[in-house]
Amino acid sequence: MLSKSRKGIKRRNFIKKSSVGLLGAGMLNSKKALSNEKETSKNKTPKIKEYRTLGRTGFKVSDIGFGGTKINDEEVLKALIREGLNYIDTSESYRNGNGEVLIGNAIKEFDRKSLFITTKMRDVLNPFDSKEQVLKLARGSLERLNTEYIDCYMIHAAQNTEIVKDKYFHEAMNQLKSEGRVRFCGVSCHGNSPTYVPSENETLKKMDEILLSAVEDGRFDVLLMAYNYQMQDMGNRVMKACKENNIGMTI
Repeated sequence: MLSKSRKGIKRRNFIKKSSVGLLGAGMLNSKKALSNEKETSKNKTPKIKEYRTLGRTGFKVSDIGFGGTKINDEEVLKALIREGLNYIDTSESYRNGNGEVLIGNAIKEFDRKSLFITTKMRDVLNPFDSKEQVLKLARGSLERLNTEYIDCYMIHAAQNTEIVKDKYFHEAMNQLKSEGRVRFCGVSCHGNSPTYVPSENETLKKMDEILLSAVEDGRFDVLLMAYNYQMQDMGNRVMKACKENNIGMTI
């Protein structure tokens, strides 16, 4: 029988040892990326190893991307781009919009067409009020990013299958695409938020159910999901469906 402290140590060791392997299995290539402990202990600097086609977008993205949640120095992003990184993910909710501003400043000296920029609206828990609401959110991101177009614009942290099919979102995407302001659309899901309260007629959905409904909908080009030892089975189902339908997947 393990004491509480020993149980905690055992669990932390499992997470520490498994996280690299699971990330590799999902993102890189299970046979190539699973490294032994000797390799991981060398503390090698991560490098871009290859570029992969992001589903039906046709864009070849670096196998390591930039997630602009906490970094507040644009020089860091510039250095990453110079090293070959070309996939940038952010959201209007990251640092209260300042994440998008940082990226907009950092990319000025680079060829815009060489980068794939994904941004996401703030967390959406309720249906949209109108097409104009979605247009306003997207145009706010365009302004902060200081770019003529967004490569992929996403519904962020979807909590149900209804938001995936929201007519106002798709009407706005059709308009923005016709204007050349958005190239592709997507949806992210990390599982249900602990603060999310389903409506009276709504059944709480799991991450894979929400994302598989986006695959079935057919109008989404890129998905983003959580992938870890607790959500591996759900993640594998979503990745399989994305591969079969030529939908880009990031984790």
